[in-house]
Amino acid sequence: MSSVSSDESNKSGFLSDNVGAEVFSTTETDPAAKHGIPQSVVFENNWEKKPDWFDMETFRRGQAVAMKYYFAISFSEIITLLMMLTFKDGLAVLTSTGKSHTPFKSFKRYLSTALRIRSWYTDDIWQPGTEGYKNIKAVRNMHETTFRKIGYISSEEMERRFTVEELYSSDKSVSVRSSLYETILQDFQESCPIPEGKSCFLFTSRKTKIRVVRLQVGYTVAQFGFLGSFLLFPEKFGAHGVTDEEMSSFLYLWRCLGYALGMPDQYNLCDGSLESVRERCRDVIRFWVKSNLRELPRDWEHMSRCLAEGVSYYSPIINFELLLMFLCDILDISAHRIRGSLTLSQKVHFYSVSFVFKFLLRLPGMRQLCNWYTNNSIKWAKNAGGRSIQKLQ
Repeated sequence: MSSVSSDESNKSGFLSDNVGAEVFSTTETDPAAKHGIPQSVVFENNWEKKPDWFDMETFRRGQAVAMKYYFAISFSEIITLLMMLTFKDGLAVLTSTGKSHTPFKSFKRYLSTALRIRSWYTDDIWQPGTEGYKNIKAVRNMHETTFRKIGYISSEEMERRFTVEELYSSDKSVSVRSSLYETILQDFQESCPIPEGKSCFLFTSRKTKIRVVRLQVGYTVAQFGFLGSFLLFPEKFGAHGVTDEEMSSFLYLWRCLGYALGMPDQYNLCDGSLESVRERCRDVIRFWVKSNLRELPRDWEHMSRCLAEGVSYYSPIINFELLLMFLCDILDISAHRIRGSLTLSQKVHFYSVSFVFKFLLRLPGMRQLCNWYTNNSIKWAKNAGGRSIQKLQ
């Protein structure tokens, strides 16, 4: 399948979106500069010059692993995104873009993200002219633009200003979709104790400005969003038999992608041994995600529902309740209130999909079939137009 072009992605992509002009309108050409944040503080490396540690053969092996387990990785990314939305800074930024707060806008954003990532799994990202190369450049530019516009804003101010209700109260088509919020919060608070013991590896001090640390750590956590669940729970997503060698190659691929996207090695989640990266991912869940789940903002359910319904436009097996139950399963959350709130059909759907992942994907040919289904669903969504798109709006 051909990858989406950079111009197409810039119109609707999650990673490529500029921050909404209606939210950040300003006469300043660089509002971050007046707060003492220097130019190009985020992307200091010359990414087009390959790092000394780069090995093309290992990079290609990582891409082959990504495509071999494409269905499992794609589904795990959706589950991990629910974890990422628990970070209030990230949720506020996502809400502020105006590109994800309805199901149709989420459909366009996350489809664009899927197409971008797939280009990184298939193309030589250092070869000018390839879609992978174009998408790396586009994402770097958009991240830089976003940081220069909001990197100086405190976490507290972002959480106050950038909520669905605050930003879109005048839009009658937008309503806060959080019918299970209290039930979800009760189960999460009961099952997610306040962490004790050692600090998360990301809490170590850095000799740089605190706002830059916040941004760089944010990108490290975002990197977790593309590989964390798959790395820690591959069999939960049907990747039975994946070897440590394959997983190491996949992490190497994401070490390269992290470098290309501007992450210094000390912030690159995938810089290290397989076990050290696994331990970092466990830390993210233990010290941050589970703590965040105890204090979920109401917008979390709204944005998660928009995500689920948007993705369901091209992957009909997806719905919010399914994703929520998978999240509880991999995080070992009892979720007895959530489970009790599900309808019979929702329970049957969850257990049916779980059966496919746990058992049917062990059978010869099933992994290839699910990969084919995922690729063709994305291809259909990319090429859909006219009446098909109108039905979704």
